[in-house]
Amino acid sequence: MSHAEVYRLIMDERMRKLITQFEFRWTIGNILGWSVGLYIGGGLLSVVGGIGGALAAGALAGATVGIAQWGVLRLDPGGMSRRWALLSALGGGMATLPAYLSGAALIAGPQVGYFVIGAVYGGLFASVQWIMLRTRCEAGASLWIIANLLAGGLCGCLSMTASLPGLPWICSPGPVVFGILTGITLQRLRQNLKREFRR
Repeated sequence: MSHAEVYRLIMDERMRKLITQFEFRWTIGNILGWSVGLYIGGGLLSVVGGIGGALAAGALAGATVGIAQWGVLRLDPGGMSRRWALLSALGGGMATLPAYLSGAALIAGPQVGYFVIGAVYGGLFASVQWIMLRTRCEAGASLWIIANLLAGGLCGCLSMTASLPGLPWICSPGPVVFGILTGITLQRLRQNLKREFRR
């Protein structure tokens, strides 16, 4: 066997391990979910407008992220109920108005304001997902809310203030950071998850 073939086998094995790792799949799912969800939600808001449009856009973004997250979670042994996606849609809709009102923080500057908006949305979004996590974690599931609050704040700040010139804001590092932070947290929580996921 040549050196090139050995190298290719080693790299193929490393790539396989990377792709099958939970954190990697979770991060990719969140990048896709947030990017698509916020893009479609923003389009819906521009068409419908008003508070009703904002609530619908928030719920749609939450549902899209929830579906992407559930797509990763259901691959685990025992899987995760489809209610994860439904609770995510509910959390997204419920978080929209408080996040909008927290936009008053923009008076302190764009970085601070968008951090606060994202943190409020992420924290409330995760609070509804907590309904499923708390029945499956023996301890520490409140860490999920804290992690989403921080990840949401960083995602909001990075998405709105760190996008590259000429690229849409969904190409920002925000969803990547959100996926990494929540993925690390959920991986830690998964060690405490009870075996009976489906209800």
